[in-house]
Amino acid sequence: MLAKPCLMLFSCPGDGGDTVVYWKGTARQVKKDDPVVKLFGALDTAVVYAHKAA
Repeated sequence: MLAKPCLMLFSCPGDGGDTVVYWKGTARQVKKDDPVVKLFGALDTAVVYAHKAA
């Protein structure tokens, strides 16, 4: 399995608080529990696992 089940439910522990994301060259503060942030985190994790497996 490449993704944790909590990622699919958007409810992983430690999701509270803010994080910084870069959008079109500028840094922005967003909530860690934002579904878009979780989606890109899951995609990044999948890419890392794919590179380790290759």
